Amino acid sequence: MKTEKSLSQKVIIGGAWIFALRIAERIMGFLKIIILARLLAPKDFGLFGIALLTLSTLETFSNTGFQNALIQKKDSIRDYLNTVWTISTLRGIVLYLIVFFIAPYVAIFFNNPESGIIIRIVGLTIIFRGVLNVGTIYFQKELEFNKQFVLQFISSSIEFIIAITCAILLKSFWALVIGQLCGSLTFLITSYIIHPYRPRFKLELEKTKELFKYGKWVFGSSILVFLITHGDDAFVGRFLGVTMLGFYQMAYRISNIPTTEFTSMLSSVMFPAYSKIQSDLIKLNKVFLQVLEFTTLFAFFISIIILTFSYDFTVLFLKEKWLPIVPALKILCIFGLIRSISATTGPVLMAIGKPNIILFINSIKLMLIIILIYPLTKNFGIEGTSISITLPMIIEQLFLWKIVSRHISQFSIRKVINKYIAPAVGSLITYMGVHIIKSAFRLDNTYTIYYLLIFIFVGTVIYLSTVVLIRLIQGLSIIPKLTESK
Repeated sequence: MKTEKSLSQKVIIGGAWIFALRIAERIMGFLKIIILARLLAPKDFGLFGIALLTLSTLETFSNTGFQNALIQKKDSIRDYLNTVWTISTLRGIVLYLIVFFIAPYVAIFFNNPESGIIIRIVGLTIIFRGVLNVGTIYFQKELEFNKQFVLQFISSSIEFIIAITCAILLKSFWALVIGQLCGSLTFLITSYIIHPYRPRFKLELEKTKELFKYGKWVFGSSILVFLITHGDDAFVGRFLGVTMLGFYQMAYRISNIPTTEFTSMLSSVMFPAYSKIQSDLIKLNKVFLQVLEFTTLFAFFISIIILTFSYDFTVLFLKEKWLPIVPALKILCIFGLIRSISATTGPVLMAIGKPNIILFINSIKLMLIIILIYPLTKNFGIEGTSISITLPMIIEQLFLWKIVSRHISQFSIRKVINKYIAPAVGSLITYMGVHIIKSAFRLDNTYTIYYLLIFIFVGTVIYLSTVVLIRLIQGLSIIPKLTESK
């Protein structure tokens, strides 16, 4: 009884801290995008995107999965920390050496000589991440997200301030590079200030093998997830050029950040929480459905708001030079919505020790993307690319519900579908209602912040009213509960 209540309280408090962190980071991220989009050119974002893509590729293909293994582990993890930190440090050094030597060849691949030096400089962040204080893993494992908040908020704030300052002074892609370096270095320093653990070099092969039994599935899945989420960037950069890559990445950021960041927030809290109740499948099912219910209500709302006002937002905040992103942005809103809902199942499968299932699903999704991306991109540009990653996401969702139903007691697909009804109908009515009102008052071509805020408020009222009405008809509570204590 006391344990359940304690866990419930930790989930709620931890969720509140992560929510506060995500809100703060998204506000800074939103402001940074708006300011930098005005000061910098789409090509600048494309150049920086090439550097991040290169680093992400190497980091993903060398991901040990040990952090997830430690979080999922029931017993004490202290004896494993030095080994994990040692491997992380060596990995960071080796990866940077690889980055340094392959940078010119990456620049040749993307037909852009400038990207070589950017890759080498931004690559220093790999070393910074490699020597992070491994003790901070307790922040996630023990749901101490107040400390995680301090750690990430400080580094994000430094990156924001420096990137904006450099953009004003330099008006070039170097603002993005310098901001990234300073934010990453701040994260490293703060990790040793905020947690007392002091790692030392120590490598124990037995412990490494034990962690790898679980981590290998995370490693394999992370590679597939990377190819799925970043393979399209590489394809667009190579096939359509750096400028179109800048357009595509901007559309992706705007359409996906609100929904996927919210899901990431829940995953950060729920993976360790699920791990603590992994043996009680009935309770796990109950908590999972509550999380899903809350996620769908939020994800549908954010996605429909972005989709409805995508053109208005682009004209007002990014200006006309970014208008080519609008068609892709609308498609990617659907992608972000499905991705958010789909991601709620990952922490459950990881918690019950089934990361191999995630690997299997991602393999199917990657194959579908490979089949679709070339013909769709060739015929429809970045809009086609957007479609090629959205269709497999829909198919993945269908597979996931079927598989989860086999591994969690009392799981019902009918209950899942029931969670979708209110937000789906609410989103449709919101989209139609806003456009009808705008047409009635002849405000379709009126682009001011004043009118945008008014119509976002109108859309919010329509959505919430519709959702509340439908939930009452369904016999559900107006506000879903994330956790319950018994």
